Amino acid sequence: MERDTRDPLRAVIALHPTKSECIAVALGDQIRVRESSGVQTVQVKQDSKAAADGAQKIIRSMVFSPDGAYLAAGGDDKMLYLYKTDDWHMIHAFSSKKKISSVSFSPSGEHIFAATKYGDVLVAPVLPDGNGSFSEMALLMGHFCSIITCLKVSRNNMWLASCDREGKVRVTVIPSDPMQGAHEIVSFCLGHEKFVSACAFVVPESGKELILSGGGDGLIKLWNPVDGHEMDSVDLGKPILTLTSSVTQDLVFAVLDGSNEVSVLSVDDKNKLVRDSVLLEIPVVTGADTTAQGQAWFVGGPVGSESGLRVACMQRSGNTWEHVATHDSLSKLENCSKDDTPLFHSYLPENLDKKRCKVTTQAM
Repeated sequence: MERDTRDPLRAVIALHPTKSECIAVALGDQIRVRESSGVQTVQVKQDSKAAADGAQKIIRSMVFSPDGAYLAAGGDDKMLYLYKTDDWHMIHAFSSKKKISSVSFSPSGEHIFAATKYGDVLVAPVLPDGNGSFSEMALLMGHFCSIITCLKVSRNNMWLASCDREGKVRVTVIPSDPMQGAHEIVSFCLGHEKFVSACAFVVPESGKELILSGGGDGLIKLWNPVDGHEMDSVDLGKPILTLTSSVTQDLVFAVLDGSNEVSVLSVDDKNKLVRDSVLLEIPVVTGADTTAQGQAWFVGGPVGSESGLRVACMQRSGNTWEHVATHDSLSKLENCSKDDTPLFHSYLPENLDKKRCKVTTQAM
């Protein structure tokens, strides 16, 4: 029997940067968005060329622009979809020669970055030119044919961190005109024994921006992005699936592969990693994102399945995180024709009975 080398189906989540009520979840080829006005279904339209190649419409990465005006999503059908968030209209679909593994916006929000499984990072302007035409994606930089797994932009808006299957973390200067390519490498962070699946920037009390990385060896490593020096390392015992910074970037949430455990990481005044663990009422957590209001949202369910999807929310209270709610009655994403079937329920502070940790949910 031929071995299936495709990545399993996993849900991903993205939160609007300014509207806490706006949450997007993608599973397979569909994106569901919860807003204050209700739940919207965004159907991913597959390119005819990608369909002819037999590529599946599976979203692997999704992100809002810094101002929240756009949502970008890319995945296995080699397409990067760009949506306007005011009406969820797809304004363009950029084509790539290889599957897209990670997407991110430039600090200004004027450009979109897309990492591919060929080892390239592509870039394209978000807006069309004066004639109303969108530019094709151009090469920003490359990882020499190694699959890129994650892209993250630094808080100082100067650096783009990228990691790959060969155990590398690269820090690159974001040029003023990304369409001309990124040619200045700040550092390589080397030390993982297996693939690196995730990275995230963290800003401890010192104010000096650092990088966390994790992957198949189960290690979380702390790096100085200026010279690539390894400052600390902790073993989480399981491969790391994603790393997500809090909006203030003083904390990083590590999602462990095949687990309902999330590690909350911070850096002390001696530049040493501090770890706390949270167990969520989700069988397997696959994605995370955070809001400016101090909430952390997680999504997951049975890996490889389009049923049993769950979301959970935690609220920051001082230096700790309190469990707010877990929703386990989500509609199947493939059944998007039933707009009256809610994907999310509202988790509002006034609906939470903290003594019993019971949530009164309301359909949208």
